[in-house]
Amino acid sequence: VAPVYQQNDLMIANLEVTLGGLEYGPYTAYPSFNSPDEIVPALRDAGVDICLTANNHTYDMGSYGLIRTQNVLDRVGIEYTGTRKSTDQSYILAKEVGKVKLGMICYTYETGGGADYDKSLNYIPLYGDNANLVNTFNYYDLETFYADAKKQLSAMDALGCDVKIFYLHWGDEYQDNPNEDQLDIAEKLAELGVDVIVGGHPHVVQKFDVIKRADGHETLCLYSMGNELSNQRREYMNEDDFRGYTEDGVVFIITIDKYNTGEAVISAVDVLPTWVQRDDSFEIIPLDPALDEYSWP
Repeated sequence: VAPVYQQNDLMIANLEVTLGGLEYGPYTAYPSFNSPDEIVPALRDAGVDICLTANNHTYDMGSYGLIRTQNVLDRVGIEYTGTRKSTDQSYILAKEVGKVKLGMICYTYETGGGADYDKSLNYIPLYGDNANLVNTFNYYDLETFYADAKKQLSAMDALGCDVKIFYLHWGDEYQDNPNEDQLDIAEKLAELGVDVIVGGHPHVVQKFDVIKRADGHETLCLYSMGNELSNQRREYMNEDDFRGYTEDGVVFIITIDKYNTGEAVISAVDVLPTWVQRDDSFEIIPLDPALDEYSWP
């Protein structure tokens, strides 16, 4: 998929694994991921510029994996949003592409809730300062999330960002449709002024929507990108509970124009479907006949 990734000015991917290194222990798969560092230069060489690092597997290898994952990304030269190494750092990633300045931020949902609740991911508590190094929201306390989102949007304004993009790790796994929380959160973020919302976590593609405010502002929302590359196969799914479709993903492509008045507008949205084929190896197939010219292996 390198030709697909490289034809865009900026390519962003959700990195839903932890890079704990062999010094932490052997490589491991589900339910706690410790993945080889080699995936990061492979992503870079394929054209990925930015990774999303806040998800429910961010803390699979504890504090060591949380920091080491960021160190590997730094060393390879891929930027990221969703985690940080110090509270002195902002979760916002501001990036100028041509004449357009993007403000991007990534959140993941927390597990648990209640008065005595400790922040956790997949029910693994984030100890000490680690709780402030992963950008999270709590379904049981959305008002706090909205207050933080408003603060982050103001910070993006102060940075001169033309387009504000929120990446959210949310929703129910393997469900074709967004749940009520996703719909409510999207409406509220649109009201606050977010321009684009891109979701992950369900592992299947969910709907794309345009949320319109009374003042005419439009927010683009793709509730779930599905799976770009994974080992989640339909033949392993319990069809009584889930419909499958875990081999499906999309590359969500946004075109932004900026006029000489300084106004930036989203002028086009394209969605390129992908499918993961597994034989002796894994291959991502972009489902677009126009791409035949690239002679996919």
